[in-house]
Amino acid sequence: MALLSWHTAAAEPVELKLGHIDPKGSIYWLTTEEFAKRVNEKLADRAIVKVYRAGELGTEAEMLDQLKRGDIAMALLGQIMPSVAPEFGAFELPYIVLSRAHIKDVRQQLVRDYLQPALKQKGLRMLGLWETGFRHVTNNLRPVKEPRDLKGMRIRVNPGSREDAMFKAFGADPRPVNLDAAYMLLKHNELDAQQGPLIVIKNRRLDEVQKYLSLTRHNYMPAYLLVSEEHFAKLDPQVQQILISAAAEMQDWALAEGAKLDAALIKDLSAKMTVNDVDLLSFVLASVPVYKNFTDNTPHGKELVKLLFDSSSLLSTQRSER
Repeated sequence: MALLSWHTAAAEPVELKLGHIDPKGSIYWLTTEEFAKRVNEKLADRAIVKVYRAGELGTEAEMLDQLKRGDIAMALLGQIMPSVAPEFGAFELPYIVLSRAHIKDVRQQLVRDYLQPALKQKGLRMLGLWETGFRHVTNNLRPVKEPRDLKGMRIRVNPGSREDAMFKAFGADPRPVNLDAAYMLLKHNELDAQQGPLIVIKNRRLDEVQKYLSLTRHNYMPAYLLVSEEHFAKLDPQVQQILISAAAEMQDWALAEGAKLDAALIKDLSAKMTVNDVDLLSFVLASVPVYKNFTDNTPHGKELVKLLFDSSSLLSTQRSER
């Protein structure tokens, strides 16, 4: 049902479609399920949020188009966002964020001053800044503790992302490959390594074809709950307020649940893989060229790096390692 008919009287509550691409057990799955539960308890017979999971509505690009047309009410998007507005590319910078506590501290200013204005120009609005989580490196050659350990390593990166430049800066040999192809390429030694969130490593069974898990934490990726400004405005004001309020409540919930999920996954994956921490400072220093390129070529680039760079967490980590 298109959103244009939201004000039409009907015997049944209007269905508000919410789509995402991630599989069962992911933080996307957990967060959208909890959000729908909370919202539906408050909406009563006005409307009902129905979650479409694991790409049931298509890719992130397809869901973004559906959102703009009013075919769906909400979409939880992540990787596509730098192509929507360049400001979102700040989160592709390596080691820009090292802790969830830091995201909590800067979230309000980040959304208010940078992300929401960028979305408004595209006819979109963010209801909530949730999370995808931290990305880590797995490989079959050796534990990765410093950038030099990645030298020459054939590592899968997401096509069209800044991950290519990042891993080149670390000395690796990045190969743009879709995630669906990663398992077989790793199994047949056509790739040495891959990088991604822990839940992807688990759900894609990459622990079967990778020996080492290095907790590089090289990217922290948020997830963005988006609506179309035009079609959101057609909702009953009470429904709007319930969605806005619940999405904001879920921000801290997503951070806490993401941390719990990470701890459980590390314990699980360590049963099959050799797990190690890394020297964060050496990686941050190797990331400087990537930062410079971003600040030189992105609107508000310097301001975003200044706001997001997590120096307190870096210093805390270095002290704890001494």
